[in-house]
Amino acid sequence: MKSRILLLKWTSAALLAASMSLTGCASGAKPDAMVLTVVPATTHNQASLGVEVTGGSKTNPLWKSDISSEDFSSALVTALKQSTLFSSVTPGSGDYHLKVQLVKVLTPSFGFTLTSTVVSEWQLVRTRDARMVSDEFISTDFSATTSDAFAAVKRLRLANEGAARANITEGIRRLSAVNLNQ
Repeated sequence: MKSRILLLKWTSAALLAASMSLTGCASGAKPDAMVLTVVPATTHNQASLGVEVTGGSKTNPLWKSDISSEDFSSALVTALKQSTLFSSVTPGSGDYHLKVQLVKVLTPSFGFTLTSTVVSEWQLVRTRDARMVSDEFISTDFSATTSDAFAAVKRLRLANEGAARANITEGIRRLSAVNLNQ
């Protein structure tokens, strides 16, 4: 009887160790993975832009991947600079102020194909007179499959990064359509 209990304990420990090696710890979305190599912008403005991102959540390594405000902001600033939509882009202040609030990051808890959705609000304000130039909600999603990554924690991070990348791309596309000469 004792040998059976001991065998059961060792088997349980081995299964737990095997599952941990397949899943690992959760990691947050990486800023460089949230930026397209070519970000489309149809216009180029001489104005400067200050960027602020709120609403993100840091990843708990024992739970599941998430997107922090700091990482989304870093990716957004990089993408805006690459787009050349504004003459300069910095976190903080400028001729215009872009506030992006991560309203929701919807992530599944399990599955083979993991689809993440990022819902954000993009508010563009002209600094000199506090005039709201644009206020839009953007919802984007991205799916990662087992062919992208076998481990679910990595698959979820890839889905988060893809949804954030799509959100940033769509946000820049919409910003480039805004007439700033009003």
